[in-house]
Amino acid sequence: MSVKPYILIFLVVTVCVKLISCNNDFSSTNDYLIRVDSINAPDSVFSDKPFDIVFFGIAGLNTCQKFKTFNISYNYKDVNIEAWGTDDSNGNPCGEGIVYLNGQKVTLSLFPPGQYRIIVNEPGNITLVKKIIVK
Repeated sequence: MSVKPYILIFLVVTVCVKLISCNNDFSSTNDYLIRVDSINAPDSVFSDKPFDIVFFGIAGLNTCQKFKTFNISYNYKDVNIEAWGTDDSNGNPCGEGIVYLNGQKVTLSLFPPGQYRIIVNEPGNITLVKKIIVK
């Protein structure tokens, strides 16, 4: 019995695609980008002095979902922030209830003086932008 070459090539390609698509980082499979409704931040701050940005929105739609972390990156005078949540249900039933993001905050200190943009990245390539003057 011989296997035709095109069937063998198909099987090899299929196995390779399956192996490449496997994700060994199981901790990130339940993480999701949170949609932020609004932020509260000052219009102006002093250079190199810490200030808070407070976030509002829904972090989850059941008791297994919760806020996890903020990812912050800087690009010259743009500060990009992502609010991440996680679902720790692992297939188990979850309680009903909305989990709010309210009160989660990021503390920043910006230097040098100038106009900065706080850009909150959200699902669906949506951004929330707040301009801050640094004196």
